[in-house]
Amino acid sequence: MIKLRHQKILIGGVLMGASGMAMSFGCPPVIDSIWQQGMNAAESTISAAIDSMVNTVSQSHIQNLQRIESGLRIFTKQVEMTSDKGMAIDTSTKEAAANYAADTENHKNVFLTMLEYNPATGQGYKPCVEEAKTQKLSITVGEANESMQNRVLKELDTAPGRVSTNPAATVMQRVTNAKGRYCTADEVKSGFCSSVGAMAGKDVDASYFFDTQTGADAVQAKDDMLNHMYGLPAKAPPASLAKSPSAAAFWSTKRASDAYRSVSQASMKAIQAWTEQNSVTGESVMSAIADKVATYAGGGDYAAWEASKASQSEHGLLVDYAKMQALDLWMSNQQYQESIRMEANLATMLAMRARGMAQSNQAAAATAASRQGGAVK
Repeated sequence: MIKLRHQKILIGGVLMGASGMAMSFGCPPVIDSIWQQGMNAAESTISAAIDSMVNTVSQSHIQNLQRIESGLRIFTKQVEMTSDKGMAIDTSTKEAAANYAADTENHKNVFLTMLEYNPATGQGYKPCVEEAKTQKLSITVGEANESMQNRVLKELDTAPGRVSTNPAATVMQRVTNAKGRYCTADEVKSGFCSSVGAMAGKDVDASYFFDTQTGADAVQAKDDMLNHMYGLPAKAPPASLAKSPSAAAFWSTKRASDAYRSVSQASMKAIQAWTEQNSVTGESVMSAIADKVATYAGGGDYAAWEASKASQSEHGLLVDYAKMQALDLWMSNQQYQESIRMEANLATMLAMRARGMAQSNQAAAATAASRQGGAVK
């Protein structure tokens, strides 16, 4: 910026130079009040114009500086905003990428879980169907085991503790049944009965006893077969002799006989209960077992089960394996119970034989003693 003093010196120099030039061209200096006033006025006008120009330039300079400063501020703010926006975009991008990765992993885990545990590929072959078979088997076995003891006491004429006042009536009832529903063709020819019965020979047919036949006639035929096996019920002694030694001997012998027979009776009734229709499921234990085992042992579902193993997950295959192992363990338990009954039956036979031998020995000893006493006389 040009200072005012310098400006005045410049103006004075210009005017003096102009006067000098005038004098050099032969113009004498004019010393006149009017001239002087004009010169002063011109100096004042020029000075004012210069001052105005300087002020204008100064204001323009200040405005330019302010514009530059504002521009720099705006630029700085834009840089800051651009940087913040870039950071925000970068953060958002990273968050979106992280969320995407998390969603992808979650979907992957969900998919793998569904594949591993869903009913189609992760729970073994037809889980609902197999579960229904298992429940049906459990129900039929439970009812058969619970009813076995009651059926021994209810359906056998020679059940433990049972006696009859008229065994002859039992004989006649059995003969009537034999001439009716159980009459065979050969018995018709022999004249024992008049026509072949609907259940011809089933009351003495072991193959029918072990078969899984259902219905009231089948149950009665099996009951009658066991009654034929165990004979007629014992006839109770008259009430008038209830306290006599003979009555005491009768009841003692009767209880021993009941104890021996009850072992085999329980086994036979257990077999019968397993071959007869269950009141809840409508199937026998043997049928339920066959239905359960058939899936893994060549039954109707075997081909489908075999093919399903290719689509089963590891969990599904392990479930099937666990089911087979559980079934095998259950069957082993049933076989163990059967072996116990077999052992009990064999032990009973030995006990009866030993008792018979003891009685024979006692009788022989008594006979020998009697003969020896007679010889002494």
